Amino acid sequence: MIRSLRSIALVVMLAACARNAPASETPPTSAPVEIARPVSPDIDAWINASTLPVINAGFADAERYTRLPLRYRPRVSPPVWILSRRSAGLAIRFSSDATKLHARWRTGSIAMPHMTDNAVRGLDLYTLTPDGARYLGTGRTSEGGSHDAVLVSGLAPKTREFILYLPLYESLESIELGVNADASIKPPQSQWFEGPPLVVYGTSIAQGACASRPGMAWPAILSRRLRREVINLGFSGNGKLDTPLAAVLAEIDAGAYILDCLPNLDPEGVAERTGPFVESLLGARPDTPVILVENPRYPGATDRPDLARLIESKNAALREALGRLRAAHPDAMIELVTTDRPAPEPDDLTADGIHPTDAGMRAHADRLESTLREVLDRD
Repeated sequence: MIRSLRSIALVVMLAACARNAPASETPPTSAPVEIARPVSPDIDAWINASTLPVINAGFADAERYTRLPLRYRPRVSPPVWILSRRSAGLAIRFSSDATKLHARWRTGSIAMPHMTDNAVRGLDLYTLTPDGARYLGTGRTSEGGSHDAVLVSGLAPKTREFILYLPLYESLESIELGVNADASIKPPQSQWFEGPPLVVYGTSIAQGACASRPGMAWPAILSRRLRREVINLGFSGNGKLDTPLAAVLAEIDAGAYILDCLPNLDPEGVAERTGPFVESLLGARPDTPVILVENPRYPGATDRPDLARLIESKNAALREALGRLRAAHPDAMIELVTTDRPAPEPDDLTADGIHPTDAGMRAHADRLESTLREVLDRD
């Protein structure tokens, strides 16, 4: 997958002192968050976003804006640990009556040749309504690691619920939100996401490559469609069904576990690792559905027979492992998402022949959505 190991050495492993809020949203409250003053040239008031809840976070004891707690560092590989410092999938929830929202934030400064800087280090703002989520604006990055951008302006004055997605491929060190005069920012006033979260374990595609902005990664798309928090444990180049990661997933009381790791495995790895990983999950969470996802048929496979055979060999190994698991666990809910559903296969749905564009991310979400709805309805 993404050759991110070249950039791993550049990651600065900084952590905020505040801890993540629990994975569920903060209950409604009418108490406003204290807003710092004085007035800036563009914005009347600024707030440190560490006072607001972070959602899509699997562990209450993880350092803020990171994905795994420190206690897991000895149990995962060094690349997984470093990638877990990146804020993929995490989002800040709040409500505000602002007509203009501004952000100042600090990140690392890596750049990736096949991804936009806004996806790697930027922010993405949506409003959450009874009818669904609507995109409002993107926090565009600056050179280096210090960023200052308008998220949205010109809003009609009323109180709204917001979700602000954090960078996909960099570590977030700090973030402040600014509002116009006479506006305020509060914790979320409604419970928009419902039910136990979904947990995604996968590769660079799950982490978000190559969406144009954070809200277009397929786990975020599914989260908005299903109104479920989705915990993103995609690790670029390192979604390899490592058995220690099964214990990480099992610690989360999930509505379903989605395993989308085949792009990082060869057929032998699929055959050897799928069974033990799922067995470990079921040993800890026997009643939680497990969703296995086949490898997409990449564009070019039609004209590259070796690639087509490799993909089919991996998918065949996954189906064989599924058969053995179902025979051993007849009461378990283990489902397969196959490549005969819409997938990022046409050439206009990938950025580089493998990683989906925004359209490819939507197609991948389409591919999973119907299976997930069926599973969640049965559950």
